[in-house]
Amino acid sequence: MNGNSDQIDASFGGVTAINVTSVSGTVVLSDDTTSPPSYICPILKLSGTLTANINYQFPTGIGGDYTVFNSTTGAFSVVFSSGGGGTTVIIPQGASAAISVDGTNVLLSDTMAMGASGQIQYNSSGVTAGSSKLIFDGTSLNNPGGNIGCSALSINGLTGGGTITSGPGGPGGISYFSFSQGQPDDTSWSHLCGYGAGGGGYNIVVYGNGNIINQNNSYGAISMRKLKQDIVPAASQVEDIKQIARMVSKYRLKANPTGPLQIGLIADDLLQGPSPGLVSVMRDYEMETVPLLTETGAPIFEEDSVTPVMVQQKKLLPTDSLHVNYSVLYMKAVKALGEMIERVEALEAALTKAGIPF
Repeated sequence: MNGNSDQIDASFGGVTAINVTSVSGTVVLSDDTTSPPSYICPILKLSGTLTANINYQFPTGIGGDYTVFNSTTGAFSVVFSSGGGGTTVIIPQGASAAISVDGTNVLLSDTMAMGASGQIQYNSSGVTAGSSKLIFDGTSLNNPGGNIGCSALSINGLTGGGTITSGPGGPGGISYFSFSQGQPDDTSWSHLCGYGAGGGGYNIVVYGNGNIINQNNSYGAISMRKLKQDIVPAASQVEDIKQIARMVSKYRLKANPTGPLQIGLIADDLLQGPSPGLVSVMRDYEMETVPLLTETGAPIFEEDSVTPVMVQQKKLLPTDSLHVNYSVLYMKAVKALGEMIERVEALEAALTKAGIPF
């Protein structure tokens, strides 16, 4: 019979404070409350700054229910395991969790799965339920018969190429959306293909070299008087177009040096011309691989509790890329063409009045 009333009291409601600072590796929990860390108390409170990953281990055969509070900081993780060699549990920083130990395994206490196998669980009016519209089998995430909506979609991990598919293909929606690196700068592959509702094939394709084709060659803009203000006639564009016309060049792309000659404008030249506003500037960037962090800045680890989860993010570079706003240039050309037609008609009228044939 255990005559240590302090230890009995501790086992029913005591709290063990565990300081993780300067601790690393596997730490076996003891049965002595005067020599922490101990497994006797049902409440374990972690604090301090992690300088390495720590595995707090219950001795083989020791079981019980515990509540763990992880208030640590530092870019490492805390794991609870059993000497029996079974399953382990990671307690995220800033979180608390109820765990159960059966002498071999350490488990989260509330692990009852709701719904059918593979169904994603969610909060349904305060009750955990399984969704028949969102299925995950450990490899693929499917949305049979449902909708997924978001204000912004960010996908990481497709560094070497990947594809988002709306289904087996067929009328309606995007058939596939492809991220790829190392592909040729040509039309042998495509970033995006949209399938026509009529089932006659794709109605829009964005090719690997940036070319865009669509079913009816229609590209427009929403343009209504009710959306605009300060509407006044545009100034003459003839002189601008004359100067810009002299800048039209033929060239090949460095990304495809043996490809066909193209015709167009060089944004660098336009910046020095009469209409620098035709050029947009965009900061260059490259993708870099970084650890995925929690809101508190702590890294998130894979199931092995050692390997950090890595994601891709943009890294801004000190250089810029220039873009020509051809849609604005076309409107300047339309204005200049209208002016020249008026001039031609005025000359024709003057020649007719003077009796000079033309």
